[in-house]
Amino acid sequence: MISTALEQFMPHVLEFCVVLVTCFVAFILRTVHQKLNAERKNNEFSLLSQYAEIAVKAAQQSVTSKDGAEKMKYASKFLSESAANHGLGFVSESMINTVLEAAVFAVKNDMSKRKI
Repeated sequence: MISTALEQFMPHVLEFCVVLVTCFVAFILRTVHQKLNAERKNNEFSLLSQYAEIAVKAAQQSVTSKDGAEKMKYASKFLSESAANHGLGFVSESMINTVLEAAVFAVKNDMSKRKI
């Protein structure tokens, strides 16, 4: 009697175990995917920031006028082209402006430290 009840109950236990393992694997895959996606975005932002510093330095060297707006326009064009050429995906104009402003600040700080 006990063995027949156990035989009837065993398939349900196995089904439960399969469902439990499937949920666990799905959770692990989702977590790994999110971590890799966050790391990729962080790397893209870091690369964009590096290109922004290059763009700012290139604008300082290439644009002869003292007009900051003209230099910003040059750097913005340079950065958006660099981002597109290196597969950084869609980068908004506001993101480009923000990263460029940060790069200008970093370059100015670096220059002031070198003068000391």
